[in-house]
Amino acid sequence: MMKINLSKEEQKEFTKLLETKDLNLDLNELIAHFLQYDSKFIKAQAFKRLVEITGLSEKEALLQLFLPYLEKIGKKALTLEISPTYFKEGLFLLDTKKYEENPYYVNIKISEIKDDKWHFKYSYYQAFEGFVYNDLIIKDELGFLEIPRLGFFKQAFKYLEVYENGAEWMSITPNEIETMEEPLREMKGKVLCFGLGLGYFAYMASLKEEVSVVTIVEKEAEVIRLFKNRILPLFAKAEKIKVVQADAFAFLKQDLDYDCVFFDLWHNANDGLAYYLKLKKYEREKTKYYYWIERSILTLLRRATLIVIEDSLAGFNSEFYGDEGYDRLFKTIAQVLEKHEINTYQEICDLLSEESLKLLARQVSQRL
Repeated sequence: MMKINLSKEEQKEFTKLLETKDLNLDLNELIAHFLQYDSKFIKAQAFKRLVEITGLSEKEALLQLFLPYLEKIGKKALTLEISPTYFKEGLFLLDTKKYEENPYYVNIKISEIKDDKWHFKYSYYQAFEGFVYNDLIIKDELGFLEIPRLGFFKQAFKYLEVYENGAEWMSITPNEIETMEEPLREMKGKVLCFGLGLGYFAYMASLKEEVSVVTIVEKEAEVIRLFKNRILPLFAKAEKIKVVQADAFAFLKQDLDYDCVFFDLWHNANDGLAYYLKLKKYEREKTKYYYWIERSILTLLRRATLIVIEDSLAGFNSEFYGDEGYDRLFKTIAQVLEKHEINTYQEICDLLSEESLKLLARQVSQRL
């Protein structure tokens, strides 16, 4: 069992940490409700009128128009507790030009196409329609407060999306662009990319002079066919692109020689965590690894680790958990940390930092 020896004062600090975890869950539920049911709550005319009458900055006006939403759904208390940090840092008024001038948007022009299985179409974010535009902000100093970033445009914004058998399969939105910006900045030499999608990451990586080749591993033959027929001919550096049809995990078992590897095999953090923990065991010393929305995935691992620490304080060990679903994850974390000793609140915070969680993920992956 993990040994935890905290003073009474430090136990109070840990209790605050657990309260923040619960607050994060409440806030995430609130944002999910907003996106699903009320993403068009803010009206363009109300925004324009508020700026003209009050002289508020556009950022402040956006915040003033969003906060009444909390009252509408009975969450007014949240405005008093965390709005100065949470909503001020989590709401963004975006410029459509940044995305319209992105090289992929400028050069990859795909016609609207529909057949028995696939439908390529253009959709729109309406003016002031809210959407998740980037990965989470994590405020370590505030008990790892999680701040989703919501974006809004002042005018309608058009983006490409593809449906497979009537269900959305892939889209190229500001979220795709923003969440891939950081790993793309690091790409150089021989690049290996898992997951093809509409080829955004591969296209942007291929434009870099520092990148010599981009190998894409994709499991679905139909996806590869669509890419090669409709998208790859539009690439300026198509000669740098190599597509391999293979299962990701089977491919990783080979003796690989790449400088950078990027994984994009999941739709969101919830299904990404299982992939992430399986993939970490394949990391090698001389290669740099990057994972799409890794910060959000690590957030889920942080929550799980907090639960294990809380249970350890209550006297439970790894045998307390079952072998299915999240219980299996809790058990594995408890086994990894079985000989870990915590004597201060700061040591808990250190364990929950991103770098420590990445190491924990590698250790967990070896046991799953």
